[in-house]
Amino acid sequence: MAGRTGVGKSTLINAVFQGNFATTGQGRPVTQNTREIKKEEVPLSIFDTRGLEMAEFH
Repeated sequence: MAGRTGVGKSTLINAVFQGNFATTGQGRPVTQNTREIKKEEVPLSIFDTRGLEMAEFH
């Protein structure tokens, strides 16, 4: 997943997989590196990424 810092990417991953798979925080950046998240018996992988700010892209 990709998006701005603090919008709930990790929280959404936890909701989709119904567990505590990604570390979350309240309005502050937590995820520092891209991480693949999987759950046994679910044929899906989600990649959690750090926040991507539009000011960093030209």
